[in-house]
Amino acid sequence: MRAPTILAVLLLAAGCDSGPGVNGANVTSEMIERVAKQQNVVEDVSATARLQPLGPVGVIGDGARCQFMRGQTLLFVATSQTAVARINGATRNLRAEGTIGTTGGFFREREIGVSIGVQAEGQARIVVTNRLTEAREEATGMWVCGAGRG
Repeated sequence: MRAPTILAVLLLAAGCDSGPGVNGANVTSEMIERVAKQQNVVEDVSATARLQPLGPVGVIGDGARCQFMRGQTLLFVATSQTAVARINGATRNLRAEGTIGTTGGFFREREIGVSIGVQAEGQARIVVTNRLTEAREEATGMWVCGAGRG
């Protein structure tokens, strides 16, 4: 409980009145409330692994290009060496780990790992894992690979 500790320190520093506090500064109840509110902010940890729609994707590498779509929404694009995804508002460039193709693939960067596996003709499941926050999100969609340049 960090907020009560900070609140206690502020009260002690203020001398429990509105007189001079630390280094002669006045600590007001407004300041105490502001510090307490900052301590209660909780980040949506699951968002650190949540796929978001990609905008237009240019050339990301040579070779066959595979993509993961949910309906008409493009969520993930990959070639034999690299991949692009948008996660928690940031565009991530991942590298392919092993062979990718019509059955899926595995991709990662320092913080994010992405696994795609085909379950039936084109139907696939994508799993995004944030290795720092341990958040994990899954989605189903279509995994389609074709020849050509990205």
